[in-house]
Amino acid sequence: MLAQSAEKHPDDRCATSVPRITMRAYLVGGYVRDRLLGLDPADRDWVVVGETADAMLARGYKMAGKGFPVFLHPQTGEVYALARTDRDRGERHADRTVFAAPDVSLEDDLARRDLTINAMAMTVDGTLIDPFGGARDLAQGVLRHVGPGFRDDPVRVLRMARFAARFGFAIAAETRALIGDMVAAGELDAMIPERVWSELYKALGAPHPDQFIRTLADLGALAQVLPGIDQLMHGTPRDGLTAAMAAAAERSDDPLVRFGVLVCRLGVGGPGRDDAAATVDALGKQIAAPVRFRRFGRACAAYRDAVLVLDRLDPATAVRLFTGIGALKHPADFDRFLLVCEADAVGRGETPDDVTSRSRQLRYLLAAVAGIPTAAVGAAGLSGQAFGERLRTLQTEAVRQAMARQTPEPNDPNHNDCGY
Repeated sequence: MLAQSAEKHPDDRCATSVPRITMRAYLVGGYVRDRLLGLDPADRDWVVVGETADAMLARGYKMAGKGFPVFLHPQTGEVYALARTDRDRGERHADRTVFAAPDVSLEDDLARRDLTINAMAMTVDGTLIDPFGGARDLAQGVLRHVGPGFRDDPVRVLRMARFAARFGFAIAAETRALIGDMVAAGELDAMIPERVWSELYKALGAPHPDQFIRTLADLGALAQVLPGIDQLMHGTPRDGLTAAMAAAAERSDDPLVRFGVLVCRLGVGGPGRDDAAATVDALGKQIAAPVRFRRFGRACAAYRDAVLVLDRLDPATAVRLFTGIGALKHPADFDRFLLVCEADAVGRGETPDDVTSRSRQLRYLLAAVAGIPTAAVGAAGLSGQAFGERLRTLQTEAVRQAMARQTPEPNDPNHNDCGY
């Protein structure tokens, strides 16, 4: 059911020094888009036409920020923004000047938005206001920019790719051309890292994160947004990275797993695992990825190759892998790592049986390491470096013995028919 009329909001009775004027409020943006798609919108956003900031405050609304004329409803907490347009734009999105005044129309406000499907409004009684053909594009599955102001904020390119990932929509030819001009002019280099990460994180949680990467690559924007990732798009087999991302999405909705798949191939062919980890860390810092994601991504890149040659893996490297992933202290991260390796293997064209067999083997080896009684090592009077060296020796020997066994003992609870 649509929101009740703004005339019935309690704030209309709060005005004492302000004349009684019916507030013209319209539902806008993602709420309208999702309603037309038959989805359940998470939030309702409103645009208010014909009001001033003083009038909103007098009605009991609370100012939500300093940079924009945005207010919170005193009872519902919903966001109400004064109709606004852009004036005196600077070189960057952050430099723009927002102009809000009672004479700014609803269409003026909608015209400053990114895509036609996001530039629709709805009255409280459900009447659609669609000056730019958003409903038509929504029905046809097309992403089309509203106007030339699209290029004022280069992060909109990422948002468009994210909507492609979320809805599976195509990009209009004129919008592709505009983005091509932006890429050629280097405009995407001006994006604020935190905003890049915000869009990437949302895309990683979308149903089709592979489509996000593929769209950026098709637009020629991937090299500017995620340097290094673009080179992986031309590996073997063709589109192996996006196939791996699709496999990750089928296995897990965890953004951490999907990020691990995205970056685990970085640094491949370099001097070694340290080089791969450093490459991931550099990209993570460039896009302001949280430490948690950078740490996990480094581990995936560092030890992916070890998993690929599992049949030739030496015991000491296996122990380093378990330690580097934090498998004993954080078993959930080891599970995530295995999902990353499985999805990556699918992207390389391996069969499902090969993928699951490798995971079973690694779990079996980890069980052997986890069986080492660390308390007994400590009881021997060892501590510090000596304790660590002795523990690693025992763990390495446990892995060696596990590898040497053709099959586990019949009553072994970790029996998994993996051949180790």
